[in-house]
Amino acid sequence: MFHNIEEIKKNYSIVEIARRLGIEVNKDNKAICPFHNDRSPSLSFNIKENYYHCFSCNAGGDNIKLVMEILHCDFNRALEFITGGSFYTKIAKENTQKKVFKKDDKKNHSKSTIIVDNKKISNIYNTFINLLEQNEAFFYLEKRSISKEQIVKQKIKNIPREKEKQKSIIQKLLNEFSEESLIASGIVAKKNNLLYLFHYKHRLILPYFEKENNEKKIVSIQGRNIDDTENNPKYLFNKNSISSIYNIEKIDDYDRDIVLCEGVIDALSLERLGFDTIAISGASKYSLIEQNEKLKNHNIYIFSDEDNAGNTLIKNLYSLDNFKGKFLLDKFILKKDNNKKIKDINELLTTVEIKTFKIENIVYNYFEMPDEKICILDYAIVKKEELKKLSKHNFNENLKNLIKQKRKN
Repeated sequence: MFHNIEEIKKNYSIVEIARRLGIEVNKDNKAICPFHNDRSPSLSFNIKENYYHCFSCNAGGDNIKLVMEILHCDFNRALEFITGGSFYTKIAKENTQKKVFKKDDKKNHSKSTIIVDNKKISNIYNTFINLLEQNEAFFYLEKRSISKEQIVKQKIKNIPREKEKQKSIIQKLLNEFSEESLIASGIVAKKNNLLYLFHYKHRLILPYFEKENNEKKIVSIQGRNIDDTENNPKYLFNKNSISSIYNIEKIDDYDRDIVLCEGVIDALSLERLGFDTIAISGASKYSLIEQNEKLKNHNIYIFSDEDNAGNTLIKNLYSLDNFKGKFLLDKFILKKDNNKKIKDINELLTTVEIKTFKIENIVYNYFEMPDEKICILDYAIVKKEELKKLSKHNFNENLKNLIKQKRKN
C-alpha cells in the first residue's frame, strides 16, 4: 500500500491510468491529445518518469493531474479513481494545506502550489472577455456564415493583434487580480520574467459557459488560430481550464432532440440551420457526455468527423440508451460543383446560395434544398408549400408555431 502522494505519482502507471480514462495509447506510448483539436498523436507518455506531455499544446503533468483534467474532478476524487477508492488521511491533509488566493492577496505569496477556486477563475475569465475586441471575430465568423447575433450572444471575441494593446489588457487584469492568480487561471503566462496572454497565437476567443444556481458563468476559454491556418494546434484551451460541453448552459431550453458536434464551429453552423446543438473538443471528451445527468433527458444525435477519433466517439455513444444515431449531411445537399462532396456543415453554409425574403419588416435568410424544401437559417427546414399556406398576418408567430409542431413530430 502506498501512503503518500509521491508514491502514488510514481507507482501507478500513467499509461494504464490513461487507458482507464478511455484514451487510446498506441505502441509508441502516444495518443490523440484530449486537450486540443488534435489530428495526429501529439500526446506522449514518459513511462520511466510517469508523466504525460503534449508537444503541440504543451499540456502535461502527472497521473493525478491527468485524471483531474479528463474527469473534471477535484484532487481527492482523482486519488480515489487512481487507487481504486482507497482513502488516505495523509493525502487529504496535504491537499487541504494548498493555498487559495483571494482577490486582494497580491503580496508575499509563497512558492507553494497555487489553486484558484472556480468562482475566482470565472471572474477572471469574465473580466478578460470584457476587455477584448470583437471586430475581427465578426469579420472571421460572418465569412463562415455564423451570425452576428450568435457571436454577441456567445461573447465570442478576439485578442487584438497589437502587442501594446495586449500589454494593456494584462495591466488592466493586474488591477483586478494578482499575477499568481492570473497565471493559475491560465489566461496569462510568464516567460523570462515577462507576462504575456496565453492565447496570443490563438486570438479568436471562444468562451464555454455553464449554469450554476441559474447563474451563467464562464468555465473555460478556447482560442482558435486565425492568423496562420497551417500553425498547429488550430484550437487551444488555456492551461488549468475545466473540461466542459459547449452550449450546455442552454440545455434546459432545448427541445428533446439535440445534435452533438466535435467542435464549436460545427455546433454554431448547425444552430443556424435550426438545430439544438452541443459540442465537445474532440472524441476523447466522451466522458463529459456520459456523466452529464441533464443530457439523459434528451435524444442525442451526432455530427462527427469521418476519422478514427470520430468513429471511436460514435462507438462509445452506442453504450448510451438515448443515443439515436448519426446526423447525415446529405439530408441537405451532397455535392458541390456537381462532383465534389461538401466536407462539413460549415462548408455547406459558406457555399450554398443564401437568399432572403422579408415579412413584417423582418428579413429571413434561407437556401433551397432538394424536394421543394427550404432551410430558413436560424429557424428550421420547411416545405415550400407549408410556407405558402402561412398567413402573412402574424407570419412570425405562425412560422414559430409551425416549427414547434414539426419538432414535436
